[in-house]
Parts: sequence; structure tokens; C-alpha cells
Amino acid sequence: MMNIVKAFLAGITLGVLFAPQSGERTRKRLAELFKDYKDEAKDYVAGAVGEAESRIHKVKKSVESL
Repeated sequence: MMNIVKAFLAGITLGVLFAPQSGERTRKRLAELFKDYKDEAKDYVAGAVGEAESRIHKVKKSVESL
């Protein structure tokens, strides 16, 4: 999964870098793109952590009931 994300980000980065725009505008656009991806990654990790905590809690309850 991470390889797909890395390839996707590399493709977007190369596409933006080779687009016919000024350097300042390109850097600003890249910064915005990576900020969006960073926010999405944080949300994904938070969801994964929440799911893991939920599963751990269920396992603990199951073990305690034995």
C-alpha cells in the first residue's frame, strides 16, 4: 500500500515540477499538495490507531471473561 502512495506522490511531484509555471508558483503548489497529503495521512493514522485500540479493548475483555 505504501509503495502505491509513494509512486503516486512521486508522479504528482514530477508532474508539478515539469509543468510550465514559475518556480515560485510551483513551490507554492507543491507545498499545498503535500500539506493536503500530510493531513490525509494524519487522519488515516488516527483512524488506524482508533481501530487498533478498539480491537485491543475487545481482546482484553474476552481474556478477562475467561
